[in-house]
Amino acid sequence: MAQRLNAEALPSQPDSHVEVLRESLTQTFPDLLRVVGDELATMWPTYTAYMEEHRDQLALASEVVIPQLLATVSDPAGRPGHGDTLDPAIANVFEQIGRVHYLHGQDLTSLLTAYQSGARVSWEFISQAAITAGIGPTDIARLAQTLFTIVHDLSACTSQGFVSEQSDSGMAAQRARAELTGQIMSPFTDLIALRRAADRALWRLPDEVVFVILRLDKDETPLQSVQTDPEWLFVRVDGVVGLIAPWARGTRERLIRALASEGAMVGPPMPIDQARTSLTLARSALSLQRSGLITESVAFVGDHLDTLIVHQRPQRVAALRSQVLAPLDDLPQATRERLIETLTSWLRHMGSRVEIAEELHIHPQTVRYRVEQLREAFGPALDSPAERARLYLALIWGEPVLDAD
Repeated sequence: MAQRLNAEALPSQPDSHVEVLRESLTQTFPDLLRVVGDELATMWPTYTAYMEEHRDQLALASEVVIPQLLATVSDPAGRPGHGDTLDPAIANVFEQIGRVHYLHGQDLTSLLTAYQSGARVSWEFISQAAITAGIGPTDIARLAQTLFTIVHDLSACTSQGFVSEQSDSGMAAQRARAELTGQIMSPFTDLIALRRAADRALWRLPDEVVFVILRLDKDETPLQSVQTDPEWLFVRVDGVVGLIAPWARGTRERLIRALASEGAMVGPPMPIDQARTSLTLARSALSLQRSGLITESVAFVGDHLDTLIVHQRPQRVAALRSQVLAPLDDLPQATRERLIETLTSWLRHMGSRVEIAEELHIHPQTVRYRVEQLREAFGPALDSPAERARLYLALIWGEPVLDAD
């Protein structure tokens, strides 16, 4: 299966440095395969026989991986981890590794751990070659990002192969995962029962999880195909369709990459026995996302706790807005809206005329005129810290949506 790769735009390296790196990686790649093979063989003894059987396909990796690494430092428009998909032949080899691993009754976690060890060994080779070639530290960091993104995608191929090989016992595995999600989302979580359910589902219990809302049951728009990591659990509970995802370094970026086209609301990380709290907060924030108060397609509750707190009772915010904006009630509607917009920007930028003008795309003299109108309407209240705090609370987080769920 093909896996996408990603990162940010790169400045180019001199051609001579890139060519030296190309020659070094090409020459050392066979040694690299051998050393990585030795590393993996200590954790998976049957790997040596498998490598011998598929040596030609694995050698093909140099024709794909090396250009991908070089693109990281040679292409000004390149992005670490982005660009080509994995070669189908390589993806198939690593998927078959997962299948073989399952057939031997071995745990997937140990194999993925071995991949990480292999990545460490690979990085020792690649980083040394890059330093010798004169590649700068910024691009060496990008090489690392590309390498570990490739390793992640190879791990995903292996995980897919492992899971696919379970087809004969697919219903049992499905029931085990359903039991696991039921234990996680239970209002009365039994940690002993949860650990047993995780063992049956071949799911490693994380320290923290996030609940990701993909859609509500009542939504008419069907859920599109979502490419998820094997450790993410699909769940339907309390009227929502979502995912339970272990929270660790890199999870945020993986969620954004997988769900950008679908959209999602991601609850805050919580201990696994408090996953319902993550769901509750995500559901509260979802209504704000759908009303436009939270604008990201894939939004994280932790980034918007202030908005969530302010708008958890929209009627109260509406009442406060009505009260603090009363001095503008007698003005024509268009004038009132312009002055509210200006007052909001004035509070946000602490009175900076230049920044207000830039935000509202008006001349600084226009800002000055509108502020004079505001001072005439509000009088000394604009200079009162207490009143300004009330205005800030009422205006900065947007107008409440009174019909939000």
